Amino acid sequence: MQHRLIVALFAVAVISLADLAAAQDAALPPLWTGAAGTRLAEGTVHDYPGEHAAGEVLVEAQFVYARTGRLTADWAVREGPSELRMPAGTPMFTERFGPTIRAATDPGVSPSPPTIEPAPGSVHWGAELPSGRVVFFFRTADGQTFYNAQTVGSVLRGMLNRGLPGPEPQISEEPVAFEPFVFALLLGDFNESGYTLRRSFSRAGQSENYVTGARQTWDQPYNAATFGRTVRLSPVRDTAGAIVAARVEITPSR
Repeated sequence: MQHRLIVALFAVAVISLADLAAAQDAALPPLWTGAAGTRLAEGTVHDYPGEHAAGEVLVEAQFVYARTGRLTADWAVREGPSELRMPAGTPMFTERFGPTIRAATDPGVSPSPPTIEPAPGSVHWGAELPSGRVVFFFRTADGQTFYNAQTVGSVLRGMLNRGLPGPEPQISEEPVAFEPFVFALLLGDFNESGYTLRRSFSRAGQSENYVTGARQTWDQPYNAATFGRTVRLSPVRDTAGAIVAARVEITPSR
């Protein structure tokens, strides 16, 4: 989720030599390695040069999942008195996350459950369910399969918060058309010292908007690498000399 767009947040896993040896002994199938996350959809970048007020879009584009597939067989697991089930044909996509907190069978017994390390270089396969839940599957270096099912209230997906052992999903990698993520770069605020930019992610009625980083000075171009663009801004002043807008120039990055 929480990204990805999506943009997502990744944790850095530190593995021991024993972990590395185990990963080499239990080589991951190609389905569980390789590309993950989203990619820029070709031909969808739109530039909006000219004068802009705070909050207006400067550049936007669509992003789609880098890899997709479908379940080739029903998948199901018991969760207490209920069953979590996904039918064959369910659309799938890949993401990549760091360690996952392991779910305790009795939350009262283990207030600090240990984390589970995905196999180094592995991907998570995910599915978006009609209920609004997102289910992710991942494998560990010793070949175990875990799943995580959570209700995602954000278009950005961060660290998974629960991991449970479950059956391995049977997946056929193939093109699947998911609704794209819309990623936009907006003008934040501005004053004599410079300007700020904001990023916006939206998809399926959900959106996130946040500041990209520190304030930029007017003579400092912004490298919008996600879009393959360089953005330059200069102040627009009224007759009294006050800054009332920003003039925007957008060029392809070199």
